Amino acid sequence: MSDQGVSTRMKAVEHTSLRGDDRPLVVVGAGGFAKEVLASYGDISAVVSSAPVFGLVDDDTSLHGSLVFGHPVLGDLQWLFEYGISRVRCTVAIGDPRSRARVVRRLDEVGAAYANVIHPTAVVWGRIEDDAGVVALPFGYVSAGAYVGRHTHLSVGALVGHDVRVEAYATVGPWADINGHCVVGEGAYLGAHAALRQGVTVGAWATVGMCACVLNDVPPGATVVGVPARPFGEPTTF
Repeated sequence: MSDQGVSTRMKAVEHTSLRGDDRPLVVVGAGGFAKEVLASYGDISAVVSSAPVFGLVDDDTSLHGSLVFGHPVLGDLQWLFEYGISRVRCTVAIGDPRSRARVVRRLDEVGAAYANVIHPTAVVWGRIEDDAGVVALPFGYVSAGAYVGRHTHLSVGALVGHDVRVEAYATVGPWADINGHCVVGEGAYLGAHAALRQGVTVGAWATVGMCACVLNDVPPGATVVGVPARPFGEPTTF
């Protein structure tokens, strides 16, 4: 691999904030996205020495005692609180932004510490909050001047253009493309292959459907679908 390739990989890994902290990682949520988080963390550990994975927690009792990507589901959030939240660091792997935000607020109340999981193939030229539970899967891209807020999920191939601002709890779906100077509001959800024209604002808790092409601002809580994107259904709130 070229020196430039190694530098790019290490820059991404630097955003994974378990480096230098020996507290093990707990993944909160034991669904499909948790598998992707654990697989990404495994690839990080192959590049740089990292803290171990302790396991997962999930409030679905039917999952307790099972294995997810080779790691045990230890119990629910209350089990984690009783074990000792200060003994671990958490990454919340819950795909739905509203559910993720609710869980994070419970964790914040007990002083949880968080870890970013940024895959080594992700390119990060912009700013990602440290120790903020951000997840970026393989081939994600955060361009120069962009900002990604806490507990944001960037799916495989998600593209965050220059000078874009992605607020907390947002989800950018697989291969979604956010062009320059856009704003993606708190808890907004961009479906797979969605595209935002330069300068567009997607309001808080809004949803952009898969493959939608957004040419105009999307109001908070609204859902838009299609090419070009048009409103669908009634707006929702958090």
